[in-house]
Amino acid sequence: MRLSDSAIRSAKPTEKPFGLNDTGGLYVGLACGRQALAAQVPHCGKFRALSRCLLATLTTHSAVGIVANMKAELITRFRDIADDGTGLEMVVWRVPDPVPPSGHRFKYRLVYVESGRRVVGFDNERGKGDHKHFGDQEEPYTFVDVDRLIDDFIQEVERWKSEH
Repeated sequence: MRLSDSAIRSAKPTEKPFGLNDTGGLYVGLACGRQALAAQVPHCGKFRALSRCLLATLTTHSAVGIVANMKAELITRFRDIADDGTGLEMVVWRVPDPVPPSGHRFKYRLVYVESGRRVVGFDNERGKGDHKHFGDQEEPYTFVDVDRLIDDFIQEVERWKSEH
């Protein structure tokens, strides 16, 4: 049986999270705060505060299909690693939500390796945000845009090569 708009609208608030599901694989996890209902939609992973009316709109089958299937979009992927383990790899994705604490909607990993060991790297990981690696040092990085990210990475690779 399909999860209907009326079933979601009539969900009673509870103190503990609970879920509604249907036979088509749709699952909506619900939790109630003081005045807002929150929903957890598959693949989104987080509870988001939503008004009941907005929740009902988002959780109809057609809308949930759009929200639940929002995927990261590959912006660029480049890999060139020699047999001796020296080379670089750049991967940049546009993501539906920022990777906290970053405020932008890109997830990236750029790395230069020598003999299989990372010596220069730029990435943004959950909890750390945007940062760069140079040898054994790690420091914050100020992300401006993807073009600037790649330029800054190449510049640091060139600096590493000239110093080592």
